[in-house]
Amino acid sequence: MIYRQFQQIPLQQRFAGPRGLLAFIAGVAVIGLVLLVLPFVLLFGVIALILLSLFGRLYLKRQLSRFNSRNAANSAAPEADTQVPPFARDSFTPTPHKGRTFEHEPD
Repeated sequence: MIYRQFQQIPLQQRFAGPRGLLAFIAGVAVIGLVLLVLPFVLLFGVIALILLSLFGRLYLKRQLSRFNSRNAANSAAPEADTQVPPFARDSFTPTPHKGRTFEHEPD
């Protein structure tokens, strides 16, 4: 009858015995290893972030000094051709904004 299927739990049969014990032990081992390794992974991440920020800062400082020295060399050299660049500041005239604005009325 219907009552018979509720007498035994299906999961109890599935995870009982040596197979269930082995799965439990494997799960506990994996969780234990993750908890043991996690501090080392976090420490490695922190060290990598610190090193990356230090060397990135040095790299950017070196690139900025190169950029500044090239700009100084270019501005100190006399201009050979006096052509107006195609995108000079005087040739660009911005158009006024044609969108609509909606003001908030509190009442």
